[in-house]
Amino acid sequence: MPIAEQTGQIVPIGYWVLEETCRWLQAWHDEGGAPTYAAVNVSVLQLYDPALVGRLRTLLDDHPAAWGRLVVETTETAMMEDYDHTRGVLLELRGLGLKVFVDDFGTGYSSLSYLRRLPVDTLKIDQVFTAELGSSEEALFVVRAILALCRSLGLTTLAEGIELEAQARILEADGCDAGQGYLFARPMEPAQVGALFGRDEP
Repeated sequence: MPIAEQTGQIVPIGYWVLEETCRWLQAWHDEGGAPTYAAVNVSVLQLYDPALVGRLRTLLDDHPAAWGRLVVETTETAMMEDYDHTRGVLLELRGLGLKVFVDDFGTGYSSLSYLRRLPVDTLKIDQVFTAELGSSEEALFVVRAILALCRSLGLTTLAEGIELEAQARILEADGCDAGQGYLFARPMEPAQVGALFGRDEP
């Protein structure tokens, strides 16, 4: 990924991933349903691509089942590269009906005054904090502070890197809305996702 970022190849790779995600959302829907949403990471270079919004609109038009289900994720650091530009792009994405997640929250240096003005829906708590839940009081304090911040801003929360039942119980008890990690599932092929939701490969 770092090499793809440095060479600019992350942009065509990113569009391929977006297209494949929309294609599979449509295929799963046509087979009788689809996951609630599918999230795709968008790099800072894509956020600066003037074609981004138009290409996403075309993808959604070509795959109607992806409307309302496609989620765009970008990192806290990427959002702070050029705040005004990023905010404008995210507003356009929200205008398409996409939800916006902040990935790896807690590892960057965003200003809270900026954060509250960004058009985002969910903060994803970085796994560096999740991994230490149950063994580090400091990590627990940080997670609780992020959860409290999100509640005050009206944002939902998702914790990354959950591998243990104990971590999931702590997060649930403190009001975290959702989680992801090996405790729930390992990475899988699209056909396996279809099977998980009770459908065959399209």
